[in-house]
Amino acid sequence: MSQSENWPQEILNSPYYFPDGFWDVARKRFAEDLHHSVLDFIALLRRLHPDVEYAGQNGKCFIVSKILRSKFGGEIWYDVPGHITTKIGERYYDITGEVSPHPSAYRLTDELVLKRAEEWDKDWRDRRS
Repeated sequence: MSQSENWPQEILNSPYYFPDGFWDVARKRFAEDLHHSVLDFIALLRRLHPDVEYAGQNGKCFIVSKILRSKFGGEIWYDVPGHITTKIGERYYDITGEVSPHPSAYRLTDELVLKRAEEWDKDWRDRRS
């Protein structure tokens, strides 16, 4: 027997009453909607220019992460050596979409490290040739 079965009828009929399990369903639906919104946004980013996906994988990953974080919140994570991902909710993203984090990935919080990461993209065009 759930706790709500003992509540007065005026509460059960109230617009402020939510049945047991409502918030679990709402939280899951929100997470799925957020996931699809992030994927749609990443797809739009890639359509900006033919080089966006290449750049996001070769030196501009930190910029992509900053864009995603500014749009959706989340945290910047240092993933495999030399790559940055964004953790939004419980999922990780880069310019390719959802990614699985490397087991040794960690959240970047140190301002000096974040500052250095901004410098990674200085020569990304040189790497393309």
